[in-house]
Amino acid sequence: MFLYERGVSLAVYTLSLIIICCIISCVRARRIKTVLLIYLIILCSFAYFYNPYITADLYRVRQYIAYWSYLSWDGVVKYAISNSQPTWVLYSWILQQTGNINMLQTVTCCIVFGLLFRIVGNEYKINKVEAKNRWVILLYLMANGAIFLQTISGIRSALATTIVFYCIYMETVEGKSLVLHAPLYVFALFLHSIGALLIIIRFIFLVIGQSSALKKIFRILVGVALVIAFWGTIAGSLQYGNGYIDNETEYRNVWQLVISIIAMMQVGYVNIKSHELIKHGCITINRSLVRYSDIVLLICIMTLPVSYAVPMRLTFLATFISMGLLYPLLYAQNTKGKSTDIKILMSLSLVIFMLSILRGDLCGYKFFTLI
Repeated sequence: MFLYERGVSLAVYTLSLIIICCIISCVRARRIKTVLLIYLIILCSFAYFYNPYITADLYRVRQYIAYWSYLSWDGVVKYAISNSQPTWVLYSWILQQTGNINMLQTVTCCIVFGLLFRIVGNEYKINKVEAKNRWVILLYLMANGAIFLQTISGIRSALATTIVFYCIYMETVEGKSLVLHAPLYVFALFLHSIGALLIIIRFIFLVIGQSSALKKIFRILVGVALVIAFWGTIAGSLQYGNGYIDNETEYRNVWQLVISIIAMMQVGYVNIKSHELIKHGCITINRSLVRYSDIVLLICIMTLPVSYAVPMRLTFLATFISMGLLYPLLYAQNTKGKSTDIKILMSLSLVIFMLSILRGDLCGYKFFTLI
């Protein structure tokens, strides 16, 4: 169904990725952010013209947010407070007030890939990666088509995951203050149940991380106080998320499950190589990111037998985190004059990309419909 429309749409999507990968490997370093900005605009245009079929997540999202789209501001605030995902209610309501139904997926795409490209551009700037290898990182990120389609169709989980990852990266790599990111954590926490899970993982790392006993005690007290203050909403969000485990709200896509497993293998390979670099005294690799990647990948594997949705969504975070570990890996490869690891990772990326187009989430993408 819609074979021609999907074929053309996916051909344009693929061609744009190939062109950007070629350009970013040719331009001067100071032009990288400009290229990423252009690509962000392209992706947002793809998001804007996305035409969801009746089986798509976005089609269902549009139906159930219609319940509160026509409420007044006072009415939607009251409804949001009683809802287990209040930031989602307010976020979708605000965008619906533009009067353009396509703004929800477009703005979400801008936020998600804007944050991801901000990190990619920053890593290009501070790491010694040869220009000819810049495309590796971009393809590694974009190969899993589920990331793009879940961003513009599923909306909530991809947005929450990206926000939490952005906070983790900025705090562990760039040394930014967690306090400054508190509003972002709150937004992600009440956006989707996966946000609550990721923030719990983040909090555990803060408690067991390398810091003074006083700081650990303070973090525990703050965490307990926040849980008590927002327990009603948090409990509702976790109860909703539990449906993914007990199959009350579960759905399955065998091919997307296969793609997620291959992505886990890819992340696992990056993690193994990262531990080898640490063993050999590599000072450029961020050990905190390696630990995060290990834990998230372990949770993906542990939840795989009992759930489809949980490991699929956590695979996004694992891919994001391991993306930040590619730079020292590429640098080590260039220093040794070898490219075995790059070839293996890019082969897996191409397999993921082809499966995403042929049988995965991305095969449902189309930006026009013939009459």
